[in-house]
Amino acid sequence: MAKDNRIEQLEFNNLLDNLVLGVEERLAKAVPDTLNILEFLEEEVDLGIELTLQQRTVLKAFYNLPLTEEETSVLEYWNARDTCTWHPDDIYQVLVLEAGRRSGKSSLASIITAYEFYKLCRLACPQEHYGISKNTPISIIVLATTASQGKKTIFKAVVGVIRNTRYFNQLEQQGRLFVGKEEISFEEKLLYIYSGNSQSGAQVGGTVKVLVMDEVARFKDLDGESNALELWSNLGISTTTFGREARRVAISSAWYEGDAIEKLFDASKTDPVALGIRAKSWDMNPIHAARDNPVVASEYIRDPVHAALEFEGIRPAAVDAFLNANEVKAAFKGRSVIKASRYEEEEAGFNLVKLRVEHIEPFNGSTVFHVDPAIGTDTYAAAFGHNEFDEAHRQIVVIDGFLCWEPNHKAQVSITNVQEAILAVNRRRPISKLSADHYNSVETVQRMRQHGIMCDIQYFSNNTQVAMYDLVRMLLHEQRLILPYDSIWTPLALSELCKVQLIKGRKIDHPASGSKDLSDCIAAVCWQLASRVTRDTVAKKGVIKHVNYQSGNSSLQNYQSARDRWFSLKGR
Repeated sequence: MAKDNRIEQLEFNNLLDNLVLGVEERLAKAVPDTLNILEFLEEEVDLGIELTLQQRTVLKAFYNLPLTEEETSVLEYWNARDTCTWHPDDIYQVLVLEAGRRSGKSSLASIITAYEFYKLCRLACPQEHYGISKNTPISIIVLATTASQGKKTIFKAVVGVIRNTRYFNQLEQQGRLFVGKEEISFEEKLLYIYSGNSQSGAQVGGTVKVLVMDEVARFKDLDGESNALELWSNLGISTTTFGREARRVAISSAWYEGDAIEKLFDASKTDPVALGIRAKSWDMNPIHAARDNPVVASEYIRDPVHAALEFEGIRPAAVDAFLNANEVKAAFKGRSVIKASRYEEEEAGFNLVKLRVEHIEPFNGSTVFHVDPAIGTDTYAAAFGHNEFDEAHRQIVVIDGFLCWEPNHKAQVSITNVQEAILAVNRRRPISKLSADHYNSVETVQRMRQHGIMCDIQYFSNNTQVAMYDLVRMLLHEQRLILPYDSIWTPLALSELCKVQLIKGRKIDHPASGSKDLSDCIAAVCWQLASRVTRDTVAKKGVIKHVNYQSGNSSLQNYQSARDRWFSLKGR
């Protein structure tokens, strides 16, 4: 189906080229030599900073410039995570960039804007070059959510690039270029950059070479309704005069499920001229927006849910989520007993993702541990916990901690480090049972068995997963699941639990743009700690009876079964 859509899109683009009066033939004529966008940055612009590898890669991919091996690996890694639509054979005109705060997306959009204006200014007569009337103004439109926001952010960034470009400095000194608060104009060639906002459609019907929309997910009309896609389409039609040289750029952080930037990204998957990218803040700017940046870390402490939305694009729960979002949020009231930090290290010529375990609170009771392995692209997740009984003698499942190894384009998960972390937990909190998803877990399970830890490789069928998450739903509803609120992976756990969906009543899955590695671990720990849950159909009061199978001792099992049944009935 995706291939058919791409073919249809290609046919539409070919038809469009024919309708714009042979633009491509005119573009084939001799034009002044101009720099490519990287040469423009290196030779004309002085921003005082260097782009990160990821930022440079986005620009080069969008302008179809030759990529280095490292730059190619960035795009291939994003592709593997389904957060990028790059294909080496596609020629791009549209950039859809969803990225977190402080990722540098506004800087990239302002550079593209200045570069496209530079190319227009270098033409002797831009109108004649594109086969339109010489008295036709050509504009570049830069839209923000509000007029004040545009002046402070995206248009201000464009002005910054213009004012730090040698070529434009010369024009301004000659009195030929005007740089104002809402407009940049090269009057003698009828070239303009206009600042607009989501509530103005004045440029519809004009001749637009480039459209840039900043924070497109937050666009609203006068009635408070999202109008981003309408503006994107209407103003986009105004760029058809320029054929393959027209450009459209949409940038934004995430806002909510089904927002405009998410819809544009989904559309880019079947549009061969659209490059779609979704990136966390530190994926684009690992220098100034790193996860351990004090400001970023402070935001996660203050409001982890909001921080996850702003920096990682983790949106609030989907409408059709399997678990109740309010019940999930209420469960995050415990403390994490483990503190760990992520780092990368080179071993034998390979970059590896590792965790440095800094602290583990001791515990003499039995701990159940589950791992969901991955190496290359998905997160290698783990969770562990134990059982308690509340004042009403009801069984409570306490998740004590999370661990997540998140690989990237240049570093894979260190399996040895995973094993060392498990053993570190075992030394402080004895693991009575370790379960693992069957995928990529054999080596880890074998080593844990050598250290005397009882292990079980799990093959989770669809039916089993539904039962596991149904158990989680019941524990949440009855307030018998406690999750840590202060883990650095709490936002991820919260997002995944809120978004898991029941597909056609037979399968638990995550949304197309999401994951459930950590939520699977939480569900598996709950499943192991309350391995058989039945309802007292005689009493018809939803009484829950539990049997805990952590030990192979049948006498202990029988004792626990009798005790749990008695406490459950008494507690009701």
